[in-house]
Amino acid sequence: MTPAPGPHQTRVGGSITGLSFGNPGAPSVGASAAARKHRSFSPNGDGRYDKLKLRWTNAVDLDALELRVFRTDGTIVGVVPMNPLAAGTRVWGWDGKVGGVRVKNGGYYVTLVGTIGTGTHANPSVGFGGSVLLGRYGVRVATSLIPFTDVTRFVPAVEWLYMEDVTGGCSSKRFCPTARVTRVQMAQFLARALHLPPATRDYFDDDDGMTGEGSVNALGRAGLTTGCGPRRFCPTRTVTRVQMAQFLVRVLHLPPATRDYFDDDDGLSGESSVNALARAGLTSGCGPRRFCPGRAITREQMAALLYRSLGH
Repeated sequence: MTPAPGPHQTRVGGSITGLSFGNPGAPSVGASAAARKHRSFSPNGDGRYDKLKLRWTNAVDLDALELRVFRTDGTIVGVVPMNPLAAGTRVWGWDGKVGGVRVKNGGYYVTLVGTIGTGTHANPSVGFGGSVLLGRYGVRVATSLIPFTDVTRFVPAVEWLYMEDVTGGCSSKRFCPTARVTRVQMAQFLARALHLPPATRDYFDDDDGMTGEGSVNALGRAGLTTGCGPRRFCPTRTVTRVQMAQFLVRVLHLPPATRDYFDDDDGLSGESSVNALARAGLTSGCGPRRFCPGRAITREQMAALLYRSLGH
């Protein structure tokens, strides 16, 4: 197929429908920050978000299919041949290359164009016009996907948390990596990372009306917490490293260890969880044979632990 000079010249049909990006169910079409995030990727070969995942449905078998890539001014970058031609829901990843060359960092918009005989079918509908297409379907190619300006360590972990909708940071531009994590914040991290279903009952009284109450109840429903006392969760109390170990061992159903990895947790409630975490290779402690069990866990440390446990 020969690409048209611009998307406004592509004839539109209804045989390619339901275009979305990223993981199933994630908001990916529209001008919201969440949707724009799921249309971003970093094709730099590091194995993290190297491809832009596209999902759509072919109503019928196609004779040919291509991805047309346009700059924000409507000029065409080029065409990428595609092979998911059979009818049905399709998933395909664009590696950010056109003609074997990686496109430059920046904004683009893309259109799926298929042919059946002499008919041309496209999605999204090019009748929207360039500015609306960019707002609803514009994709971003970048080296770094996180918007936070205060992240210098554990970047892959923070990127995973952000891209998987586990956290949006402590503001639009900040992650607050060294801030201590409270129990209710930990509940929010875990409930989102594990995609826990909401609870239908209230497990605790001391979190009533708080942001994060739903996450706390989801943890209670999943059997991952019994709180800090009868109908108490102690939501504002900071999470220690040994408590985080206990939560992760429950989440991951880790088997017990047969050796003792650290000296400074001997006799503590949670020592077995710390050893199980070390046996699984998820922690090396805070020094030679030291775990620092009573030290408060920070947001960047939690990000690293969750990434090792669930995301990598």
